[in-house]
Amino acid sequence: MGLFTRSDSIFAERGTFYASETIFSYLKNAGSRNLNVDGSVAVKDFDYVVSAGKSAWLERLNLTVLNDGMAPSNFYGVPSLANGMLAQVVDSDGVTVLKDFTEGSGLVCMMCWSALAGADAGGAIQTVGVGDDGSNVRWTMAKCGEPIFLRAGQIFRLKVRDNLSSMTRFLAMVQGILVDEV
Repeated sequence: MGLFTRSDSIFAERGTFYASETIFSYLKNAGSRNLNVDGSVAVKDFDYVVSAGKSAWLERLNLTVLNDGMAPSNFYGVPSLANGMLAQVVDSDGVTVLKDFTEGSGLVCMMCWSALAGADAGGAIQTVGVGDDGSNVRWTMAKCGEPIFLRAGQIFRLKVRDNLSSMTRFLAMVQGILVDEV
């Protein structure tokens, strides 16, 4: 059995397609993958776009955050956000395909991720070095039934609507598989 093969996989049960490649992709805005931006005046979208001729099964979103002064009640060292970050799936025209995962309220504090990621929301804060703390979030989308399915041109998006520019580092990576469209 290979690294990405599971006999109990929903993909194996369907028997209708095979993975053509794996996805390990940072969400990006104009080529930048660091979400520590000011989205308070102009909203910043960080996207993973499915390639032409492909479909994607997104299994997981991983966040890696470094910043000073993290606490569960703030947003990774930034005071609780006024607007909150949105997690969405949209088509190439920006129209919401799947209901916004936060029902429009946004993720305003570190522990808000627990609604999506459960116990993997990174409640534990690790001291990384002088002045910085670290935290990780692992949102396994497949745990709510199945991975999130996207067709060519559709986008998984994190929408930054507040000022996160004081953060040291904030990265988001999607993981899953790409399949040839049928």
